[in-house]
Amino acid sequence: MISRHMAAIFISYRRDDTISATGRLADALAARFGSEEVFRDVQAIQAGTDFRDALRDALRTAQVVLVVIGRSWNPSEYVCMEIEEAISADIPLVPVLVEGGRMPAAGDLPEPIRPFAYRQAHEVSESRWNYDTDRLIALVAGQAGLVPRALSATSQPPVADAVSRGLAAAFARLPTDFLRLVYEPRRFLMARASDAHGGAIRACVLLIVSQLVGTVLILQEWPTRAPVSFVISALLLTLLVAFVLSLPMYLAWRTAGAPRDYQRVLVILVYQCAFIDLCISLITVVMLIGFEMVVPRAVDDFAARPTIQAASVFMTRLEAAQGKIPWVIASLISGFVTVGMMLWLAGSWGAYRLALGRSRMHSLAAFVIFGMLVGGPIAFLMWAALALSPQS
Repeated sequence: MISRHMAAIFISYRRDDTISATGRLADALAARFGSEEVFRDVQAIQAGTDFRDALRDALRTAQVVLVVIGRSWNPSEYVCMEIEEAISADIPLVPVLVEGGRMPAAGDLPEPIRPFAYRQAHEVSESRWNYDTDRLIALVAGQAGLVPRALSATSQPPVADAVSRGLAAAFARLPTDFLRLVYEPRRFLMARASDAHGGAIRACVLLIVSQLVGTVLILQEWPTRAPVSFVISALLLTLLVAFVLSLPMYLAWRTAGAPRDYQRVLVILVYQCAFIDLCISLITVVMLIGFEMVVPRAVDDFAARPTIQAASVFMTRLEAAQGKIPWVIASLISGFVTVGMMLWLAGSWGAYRLALGRSRMHSLAAFVIFGMLVGGPIAFLMWAALALSPQS
């Protein structure tokens, strides 16, 4: 079984070189980010676990790798593997010099990790330990997207201040968060789910902003008489759907053997809903443009009276229209976006497994259970609607 939690900070070191300094650094990082965010093999790998698999799993989801280098450091087999994995996955890699350690020359390193010789190092000297460690903590916070904790309970800010700071950080990181959500969803979602202090706030901010952007785009093609009510209703519906879906998702993972950790499930699901919402908004806009190009004023007429009868008239006009090439193109674009969204969802599903520390079999079981919990009621409602509808 893999470890329950994959941390954002991975510490690579040699036990016969810097075990004492590494321990001090790990303790300092744990005090500021939480012990669950610091992966060090001595503490993070359970007895009986294949440590090779544990190291690889931890590296796949790490947000920053610290390589602690002392005077007698040299790249052993597993240190090489850790550095090579970080380089190939483009994970921020920071050499940390302690106890008089020096950066190795490129010629002294194996070929796969020679680029490591050109990384800028951060020195933590004994005479300036606290100062250098604080600078390292600030560096790690920027690289891993984590918010350092206060050093003591008496220095912790009020709840209102903490929330306002969290909101400010969430808005400041919106562009970066969205880009990472798109091109590296699993690692990004894993890191955000692990951030107990800011993950939920950042997820909700991204969901709200994505919903607002998507709704504004739709309003460009959907003329409604009450745009403000439309925006508010769409936002509240999206938030409601996200939180409602989080319950069967949490139940599915709990049934599959995951620990009680609703917050991680909620954070990942909210981010997924934000991405899906933007995709659906894009699909809707493209389809509306295609409708309008084939049947002018049809969308306006339907928006003025959105009833079932009006929808039937709308589709009849579309079927009878000539020159449906814009509609075909819009359908193809929507199809590509839908396929991309489904592939993204498949790739992001692994974030649940890594955040909750479960195996692939647990992940498959949770997926099936979630599908049953959500699909079952939907299928029943569709059957009931057809059974109760008037027969022709």
